[in-house]
Amino acid sequence: PFSSWLSDSYPESTLMGGVILSSVTTKTALYTLIRGFSGEDALIWIGAITAVYGVIYGLIENNIRRSLSFGVINQVGFKIVGIGCGSPLAIAGVCAHIFCGVIYNSVLWMSAGNIIKSTGKVKFTELAGVFRKHKLVFLLALVGALSIASFPFTSGYISKSIIVKAIELKQLFMPWLLLEFASF
Repeated sequence: PFSSWLSDSYPESTLMGGVILSSVTTKTALYTLIRGFSGEDALIWIGAITAVYGVIYGLIENNIRRSLSFGVINQVGFKIVGIGCGSPLAIAGVCAHIFCGVIYNSVLWMSAGNIIKSTGKVKFTELAGVFRKHKLVFLLALVGALSIASFPFTSGYISKSIIVKAIELKQLFMPWLLLEFASF
């Protein structure tokens, strides 16, 4: 969580590059973790801290693409916790969350790219009135945002719930609490 390569590099890519980076690069690292380090207890804490770090910095960031980058960090934290748990339920949740993350991250990054391209603005504070001009983009971004926040009946809700349930079954209260906070 303490390296800034992701939050510094993803926003500097092309608009389509951000979509591709958010969908591919971290998934390769997660696959490596699943294959080589599944069940390592230290990953539970590393992932929980990463998830909290990502959500806090994502909420205070004003740049649209940097905020989305911190969202990717937050989601990777959830997946790392599941890998650290190592149970079949947790690994199934991680795999489901990887798949769901590709979809909602793509939707969010494409929506942001559309807004940035049409307005030329990259800061949330400069986007007053965008809803009136881009209703469909707003609705799609809303669906992606609800899913990344694990709102009930969204893909993120289902996949995150599997990971959180695996942690709950392992009776790890603090990591569970941190993940519940990081779902915000």
